Amino acid sequence: MVFKPVFLILTLCLLAGCAPERKAKTPQRMLSLSTAATHILTELEVPPCAIDEYGWIAAGSPPPAVIGKGAAVSRERIAELGIDGVILWYYQEEAAERFRAEGLSVTVIPAVRLAEYPDLILRLGEVTGKRERAQELAESFRRRLEQISVPAEVPARRVCFELYSPGKIAGDASYLGDLIRAAGGKSIVSKTGLISAEAVIEAAPDVIFYIEGFGSAAEIAARSAYSGTPAVRNGRIHAVPRRLTVEGIAPLETINFLKQYMR
Repeated sequence: MVFKPVFLILTLCLLAGCAPERKAKTPQRMLSLSTAATHILTELEVPPCAIDEYGWIAAGSPPPAVIGKGAAVSRERIAELGIDGVILWYYQEEAAERFRAEGLSVTVIPAVRLAEYPDLILRLGEVTGKRERAQELAESFRRRLEQISVPAEVPARRVCFELYSPGKIAGDASYLGDLIRAAGGKSIVSKTGLISAEAVIEAAPDVIFYIEGFGSAAEIAARSAYSGTPAVRNGRIHAVPRRLTVEGIAPLETINFLKQYMR
């Protein structure tokens, strides 16, 4: 018959792997182990169906199910909830490999930086099939960031942003450092870490921030390394709500909060 050679060619082609590649299925029920992803998924109107206990601070209402702590999550609950996709941080690669081996779709979130935040929104829009909504959010974010950012030519305030322990300061080359710059300041250190009392004195910060619940203005002002700084002399020591310091949650809100204390 005339059609036999054609049929034979098509059969051989399929066996050899010439069939069109199938598109990866869009995950429908997500487990988020990244606070930044949890916040963005909620904004995309596809909140995760489960999180770990650290994700409470980024969750919407009603909150998702909490099924573990960090990457130590309940496999029974994953099966029970019908989870088919996982989003986690770049430093959870070992857990990512385990989830892949179990047949789950895995998305790894890099360290969050302000300039790349719109790209992260777009990427999660791709993962969840919410491309149009993600495009809207990313464009809105860029516009609002441009509107609220302090121009680079304005002299920057020297900022000491203390994290969860005395002397541990957020560096300029970090997510919080990005927000500080957008708000019109500049961290007194380049990299996040512990610094000496002498370094604080030499840096002479204009403003000191600390995380609410981890210290007090009175305690900080009483430290010998801080007592002579412009920040202490002028009473510019301010608590920042912990939610605003968590990577990837409400960066524009955080910039506006910091700006009001750096004018």
